[in-house]
Amino acid sequence: MKAIANGVLQCTVLDGWTFEVDWADKGWILDPNRLVENLYETLEQNIIPLYYDRNENGLPDKWIERMRKSIETAKAFSAERMLREYKEKLYQ
Repeated sequence: MKAIANGVLQCTVLDGWTFEVDWADKGWILDPNRLVENLYETLEQNIIPLYYDRNENGLPDKWIERMRKSIETAKAFSAERMLREYKEKLYQ
């Protein structure tokens, strides 16, 4: 969760907090039943091409857009949210 707040794009299996996120245009979900094969496929077909797709200034615009969406998503996973939910669900 800390990495996503810094714009790190996630390539993960669904577990824990990752179930709560809509990963469209933010990261990649791997099939846990085919983890190794799926990781290589995802790297070759999605992650690497996206990273190296550069504009005329040499910037990976689509990659940066995903980073921004990741940072925005991280706001939903804060200690503030956790405490608010505890208060709403457990103490009211």
